[in-house]
Parts: sequence; structure tokens; C-alpha cells
Amino acid sequence: MHAAEHTRPKSVYPIVAVGLVTFSFSPILVRFATDAPPIAVAALRTVFAVLVLAPFALRERRRRPTRLTRKEKVLVLLSGVFLAGHFITWIESLYLTTVASASILVASSPIVLAALGFAFLGERLSPAVIVAILAAVAGAVVM
Repeated sequence: MHAAEHTRPKSVYPIVAVGLVTFSFSPILVRFATDAPPIAVAALRTVFAVLVLAPFALRERRRRPTRLTRKEKVLVLLSGVFLAGHFITWIESLYLTTVASASILVASSPIVLAALGFAFLGERLSPAVIVAILAAVAGAVVM
């Protein structure tokens, strides 16, 4: 177990629950926006997220100011580019198939992430974690 797991405040669980609920409604709300182009929906979704999260980020930055190295700035930029690609392709998939099918495609991401974690970070997964990932993806397919 990581040290952070022992010090996790109880207030995290309601926040995770709210995140799960909002995450779950996202595909449905995107489907209501079928008159807008998918790239516009992705951009607006990101803008609204920034508006909601910016006050918290600014407060944290004032509390703990940090300077990013050049490498960290490049990695943050690349992360943003990949996240934009994810939003655009996922929202496009909601226009082209059912919410359930698009969700199953997204639910397969732990398999890809496990492979990338191994390839780029040398992360090794325990057999239990591998079984859990496969069970979660299989569960999404069954649903």
C-alpha cells in the first residue's frame, strides 16, 4: 500500500461519488447536443470544465506556488493534446453509435493504459490487477 492510502481523508469519498455521477451523465448530455458539431461540443465541454475548476486551481497555486521545468511544461502540453484527441474522438463516437457502445470502447482503455504503463514506465501489474482489469472490461461488454 502507498503511504497516501493511509492518510486519505474521508471527505474524498463524496467527491469521488459526485465525480462518478457527473461522469456517468456526460454521454447522455452529449447526445442531447446532436445539432452541434462534435468538435464544438468537445471544446465547450473543456471550456466549462475550466470555468468550474479554475477557482480551485488558482487557490491551490496561491497556497503552494511551484515552477514547472521545461520538460514538465512539454509533458503537460502533450497531455492536453492527447486529452483533446480523446474528447473529440469519444464525442464523435457518441454521434456514430449508441451511448452503450461508445462507453464500452472507452471502458477498454485500462487494457491500453496497462500496456503503455509497462512500455513507457516499466510498471508491472500483479495477476490480481490484470484479472480485475479484464473483469471490468468484460463487465462493460456484457452490459
